[in-house]
Amino acid sequence: MRQRESPGSEDPEIALERLIGRVLREQPLHRAPRTLEARVLSLVELRARHQRPGARSRVWRLAGWTGFVVSACLSSMLVLFAWGWLAVHLASARASPYITSLTAELRSTLGALWTAGELLMRLYAAIPRDWLYGGLLLTCMLYLTLFGLAAAAYRTLRAGSGATEAPPP
Repeated sequence: MRQRESPGSEDPEIALERLIGRVLREQPLHRAPRTLEARVLSLVELRARHQRPGARSRVWRLAGWTGFVVSACLSSMLVLFAWGWLAVHLASARASPYITSLTAELRSTLGALWTAGELLMRLYAAIPRDWLYGGLLLTCMLYLTLFGLAAAAYRTLRAGSGATEAPPP
């Protein structure tokens, strides 16, 4: 059992802590100068606008979505090639009419895809390399121009809205 301590036997540090706490609670509240308060509030608002929750998670959502689409395309290609392999190896085996018709349709679909791929490869081989490099360079230049114009428009619209820039930390 614990004995109650008498008021005079209290630890001096705890008594000092309570005294300081009581004195500080009795002090009147002081407001910050109006100019400081306005600057701090505008800076907090500006940072809150630039650090919206979920802004970084959008990048991860886009990366996840892109990964899903790529893996779905690869999986569908794998399934098509597996069906093609089965169609070739099951052609000689006896099968039901349903499987036979299914493999025939699959063969025709794969044949059309193969023909389209060969056509694209021949078209690629027919284009001179200088034209390909020039087209790639032109595409990059146009993309950079679009990016620069978008950045300039953003800065122009942002400057016109009266938003203040945050001072460097």
